[in-house]
Amino acid sequence: MRKLLLVLALVPLPVLAQTLATVDGTPITAAQVLAANPAAAQNAKVRQQTLNILIDRALLAAQAKKSGLDHESAVAAAIAVQTQAVYANAAARRYFQQHPISHEAIQKAYDKAVAALPARQYRLREILVPSRPEAEKVLTALAQGQSFSQLAAQYPQSPNSTLGGELGWVNGNAIAAPILKELDATKVGEVVGPISVPEGWVVVQMLGQRPTPKLTLAQAQGQIEEELRQQALNAYIEKLRQSAHIVLTAAATSAHEKQHDH
Repeated sequence: MRKLLLVLALVPLPVLAQTLATVDGTPITAAQVLAANPAAAQNAKVRQQTLNILIDRALLAAQAKKSGLDHESAVAAAIAVQTQAVYANAAARRYFQQHPISHEAIQKAYDKAVAALPARQYRLREILVPSRPEAEKVLTALAQGQSFSQLAAQYPQSPNSTLGGELGWVNGNAIAAPILKELDATKVGEVVGPISVPEGWVVVQMLGQRPTPKLTLAQAQGQIEEELRQQALNAYIEKLRQSAHIVLTAAATSAHEKQHDH
C-alpha cells in the first residue's frame, strides 16, 4: 500500500486522470491501472498487461450487473467490505502523513532490540526421549560409535528428527535453562545428558557457539519502521474505538461463543 501511495504521489495528476481505454463507454484511467499494479508506472509491458486485466474485469463486472448479481446479498457485502478497506487504507495513509515515524524512534527501538539480544548463540543437535533410562541408552549407543543423526531418526518425538536432531543456531535465551546450564561447561563436539526438561529427557550435542550476530541499523531499519507503524496504527485504532459507540449484537456474541466451544 505504501508503494502504491508513493507511486501515485510521483505521477502528475493530469497523467493519472488520463483515460487509457473505454469499455462500452466506461473509462479506465491511468490511476486505476497504477492502483491495480504500482509496477505499471515504470514498465510499459506491465502497464499493458494490467490494462488488459482491467478491461477483462470491466467486461465481467458489466455482465454481473446485467445478470442482477449486484443485488445478491453476498456480492453487496463483498463490495461493502472492499470499499471499507479502501477508505481504511486512505485513513491510515493520512495518519502517517501527519504522524511520520521519526528516525529517533527507529534508533531507540533498534537500541532496545540490540540490548535484549543474548550474548551467544549455540548450534545444537538434540535427541528427546520419554525417560532417563532411555536417555542413558542413547548415551551408551553414542559411546559405542553409533551416529547421532541415525539415533535421532529413531526417536520421532525429537525436534527435527529427520534432520538428525539438528536445531541450527539458537539464541541462548531460547534454550531451556537446564540445557543452557550444561552448555556453559561444554566444548564444541561434546555430548551432554541426560538432561531433564518438561517434555522428557534430552541428550544434546553442541556443534558450535558464537557471539549473537547483530544487524546494523541500516539492515534493520525497514523492519523496525514497519513494526513501529503497526504499533502506532494499533494505538490510533484503539483511540478511535474508545471514542466510538460500538455495540455487539446478540448474533455476534453467539457466534463468538460457538467458535470457542469448538
